[in-house]
Amino acid sequence: MNMTATASERLLIVVYGTRDPTVADWQWFLKFIEGHGVVKTQHLIYTDGGAPSFAQRRQLRALIAGRRVPTAVVCDSFRVRAVLTMLSWIDSSIKPFPPSGLVDALEFLEVPMSRFGLITREVEKLRRKLEQEYDA
Repeated sequence: MNMTATASERLLIVVYGTRDPTVADWQWFLKFIEGHGVVKTQHLIYTDGGAPSFAQRRQLRALIAGRRVPTAVVCDSFRVRAVLTMLSWIDSSIKPFPPSGLVDALEFLEVPMSRFGLITREVEKLRRKLEQEYDA
């Protein structure tokens, strides 16, 4: 498993490990999104380097079907953040953040401050889950 996710109310928290999602990971993720619905959801994505392929992104775009889904991407890669910044000039519903900017990412998604601790703990729990998978 190279990615995992959970939902906290309408916020979908997605964590990628250091490797890109496999076909099986991605099929699970698409079903996860379908199960929670796309309308009125928002995504917090935290990645340690993994990212969907072009084909996987195309599948996600087809599922979202042109809806605007507020998305905050937290990653360490300056290159990825630069690309996402350029994309945000076209689509203001997506915005990149450095790992130190998790609070800013939650503010961008308009998550109530009272939930910041819960969401931060969920991100860390999902990251540990992936680390355990890698170590196994």
